Amino acid sequence: MKSKLLTANGISHYLAGRGEANFKAETAGDQLIPSYQWIEKQLESTPQALYTARQVHGNRVIYCDGNNGEQMPWGRLAGDADGLITDRPGIALLVKFADCTPVVLYDTQRKVLSIVHSGWRGTVQRIAQQAYDQMVNEFGCQLKDMIAYIGPSIDQANYQVGREVYEAFDVFSERDTFIVPDDEGRYRLSMINANRSILTELGFSQEQIEVASQSTYTTSTLHSCRRDSPQFGLNALAVMMPIE
Repeated sequence: MKSKLLTANGISHYLAGRGEANFKAETAGDQLIPSYQWIEKQLESTPQALYTARQVHGNRVIYCDGNNGEQMPWGRLAGDADGLITDRPGIALLVKFADCTPVVLYDTQRKVLSIVHSGWRGTVQRIAQQAYDQMVNEFGCQLKDMIAYIGPSIDQANYQVGREVYEAFDVFSERDTFIVPDDEGRYRLSMINANRSILTELGFSQEQIEVASQSTYTTSTLHSCRRDSPQFGLNALAVMMPIE
């Protein structure tokens, strides 16, 4: 499950799913650390550091330089956050997800890379926009030089949510294009289109955005919370700017 856009722009990346790895400590058991070690080996070169975060469904994005964060058996823990950002080649950034949405942003000229875990709560808080804002304000990135990859997440047909979720999205002017009522008095949410809405509002063109076609729910090689609960696992997407 490779991104053509990331590959074309030199970003080493790998999506590890069901049957390959499990990044959920409660169900991975003694396979947790080997899962991290395995995904490192799938990148084009060995990372100088592999960063993860303690994901909390918020919109905090932490800078990773290879030295900050807490050293863990599998790499470095940035802290409580749902996004990671770096301008250092050789620093791998990893987010875990089951049905939530991984979003990658990259400035092809400034060489700044970010990845976020965008669940519905993080999407309401516009975590992808938070990463974009930090890239612009802290690193001088420009929209015209940026690309975005929206990774696999649960498809709209299988993502039923309640009215409280529908109401939480009232801050989106295009809400009714990506969350629609169903025949059971509830709603169906497209996380892909919600995150695409954020990017297009920022000014990303269609050519700057790639969207994965896989659904975590219907793809047997991916973990899914909705499909596999309570004993579900976590996928991971790792991205890195290789050392030249």
